[in-house]
Amino acid sequence: MTGIFFSDLDGTLIYSRARTPDWVDVHVVEHSKGRESSAVRTAAWPTLDTMLRDGTLIPVTTRTREEFARLELPPAQAAIVSNGAHILRAGTEDPAWADHVSRGRDAATYDGLGADIERLLDPTWARPLLRREALFYVAVTELGAVTPAGFDEAVTALAHDAGYVVSRQHRKLYLTPAWLTKEAAAAHLAQQLDADFTLAAGDATLDAGLLAWADEAMHPQHTADTLPGTPTTASGIDAGLELLTWAHSRIHATAA
Repeated sequence: MTGIFFSDLDGTLIYSRARTPDWVDVHVVEHSKGRESSAVRTAAWPTLDTMLRDGTLIPVTTRTREEFARLELPPAQAAIVSNGAHILRAGTEDPAWADHVSRGRDAATYDGLGADIERLLDPTWARPLLRREALFYVAVTELGAVTPAGFDEAVTALAHDAGYVVSRQHRKLYLTPAWLTKEAAAAHLAQQLDADFTLAAGDATLDAGLLAWADEAMHPQHTADTLPGTPTTASGIDAGLELLTWAHSRIHATAA
C-alpha cells in the first residue's frame, strides 16, 4: 500500500519565530533579512528530511514558488504551492495541471474584484492589496492594527459574487477562486503517484477541504475545532513534531 502525507507548512509543520515564544531546541528552516524566521523542533527535523526525500511527504502550501524556494528544506519529490495553482514534480511544473489552471484562469468572468477590495482598504491599517499568480489576492493588516468592524463580511460578500472564497489567517485575508483548491491538486497528484492511502494536516480554513478529502487527517490543537480530523495533543511548534511522528508511523504501518 502506497501512503502519502499531504501537509500544509506554515502553522502546521513549521512555525515562525513570532509565533514561537520558546525559540530553543529548534532547527531553522528559513531566514529573513539575516535573521532566523521559521523553524521546526530539532527532534522533528530527521523525520521531515526523510519524508521529503522519499516522497511520502508532499507540502501543500499557499506560499508562491518563490516563497517556497526560500525554505531551507531538502529537495521535495513533489510539492503543491500557491494554494494549488502549481504542482511541482522534482521542481518541474506538472504540465497537465498547469493546463487545467490556465483554463480556469481564462474562464474567469469578472476581473474587477481587486479594485473592489482596494476601495475597502485604508493605508492607516492595511497594506496594499497583493495579487498572486494572477489568480488570488491577499489583504494584509498592518502589524498591531485592527480591521474595521464588518470588513471581513464586506470582503466575503464581494468575493462570493465573483466566485471566490475567503479565508483569514491571522493578519492575512486570502481570496481564492472557488475552483482553485488544495484538495483538487492533491487528488490529481495522488492519482499520478498511485497513492492508495492518504493523510493530511493543516491549520486553516483553506486546508479544510484537504483534510476532509484525505483518508485520515489531523490538525494542530491550537486551530479551530471546526476543521475536519483529529486535533493534536500538543500546540504550536510541538504540534508539528506530533504531526510528523503520526504521519510517519501511519505510513509505515500501512506499508507493512
